[in-house]
Amino acid sequence: MSAEALDSVSFLRRLVEIQSHSGKEALAAGFVVEQMQLLGFRKAYIDSAGSPIGIWGKQDAPRVMLVGHIDTVRGEVPVRIEDGANGEVLYGRGSVDAKGPLATFVQATARLPKDINAEIVVVGAVEEEAPSSKGARQLPKDFTEPLAVVIGEPSGTNGVTLGYKGRLLLEFSAKREMSHSASASRSAAEIGIEFAKRVRTHVDKANQGKEGIFYPLDLSIQSFNTSSDGLFEAVDVCLGFRLGPDFNPDELITTFQAMLDEFASQSPDMLEPTLAVGMSEYTAQYDRRSELAKVFRMAVRQAGLEPRLVLKTGTADMNVLARDWKCPMVAYGPGDSDLDHTPNEHIVLPEYLQAIEILNAALAKFCSKL
Repeated sequence: MSAEALDSVSFLRRLVEIQSHSGKEALAAGFVVEQMQLLGFRKAYIDSAGSPIGIWGKQDAPRVMLVGHIDTVRGEVPVRIEDGANGEVLYGRGSVDAKGPLATFVQATARLPKDINAEIVVVGAVEEEAPSSKGARQLPKDFTEPLAVVIGEPSGTNGVTLGYKGRLLLEFSAKREMSHSASASRSAAEIGIEFAKRVRTHVDKANQGKEGIFYPLDLSIQSFNTSSDGLFEAVDVCLGFRLGPDFNPDELITTFQAMLDEFASQSPDMLEPTLAVGMSEYTAQYDRRSELAKVFRMAVRQAGLEPRLVLKTGTADMNVLARDWKCPMVAYGPGDSDLDHTPNEHIVLPEYLQAIEILNAALAKFCSKL
């Protein structure tokens, strides 16, 4: 074990250097626990899901959860620090999404008084980038509902995220008997295209009057595959949806299943049609007037910046935790989210250091009101 805790930049760089693709986070989790212990966290351990957990402040005091994630998508970005227009820049997979925000949580918490009138729980959730969201789903099993939750995702140093769209993945599959390509029969690909068109028509109608990018129902074709064994030809279409707050994933599943049933009744050539659910998350959106959102806006302004309130089209662990916990939530973290998952992923280090100060100030202010 190291003799002393690393400074904020060295901590982030080392965390980024440790590969932690979803499902393989153990080495990085151990490093975070070690550093939490050296920083003076009252308790630091790895939970049953594999997530590093650090606890700061008074036992049995009102609880605030800071839930970042320690896993990254695959792909290697060489770790290095270079000069940039706004100061030094750290390149590496996870520097933005979301080891930068997680490091901000650890460092900002460690600067709070140890006798602060709260229990601050810092989490580096595993498998956030995977459909399982294993780390986040474990938390309501281990902790009662806290007073507030901060999710660790990049929003920029002055950005405070108040919501994420929901998500739904549906897999349409069907077969048909093989026929000569010169026949008038529809191919499996044409069957898949026809069903996707029907879904698109429904989505377009549902979006009438929905303004902006957060409120509509978004549709994308994630994959389209055909196959044949010489007797039957099959098609598989993965349909991805991003859900605005007016759209319920359970209701959409029912709607599209009814649509498939109707399509099947009109398609005697289509065999074994199915619609399988791959992922389902509700939209999460929170009030800008909550005390949690207010203290973040105040802290950003005190740092000389103008706060931005953000609603994001992606999905995060906020969506997962919102199912069980009804307390106020925001997401915060340094970094440009446009760099998520890209070969050019990097974070501006002065902005990371400023985010630590902003989060520290927001937490101190929020806890002072408890």
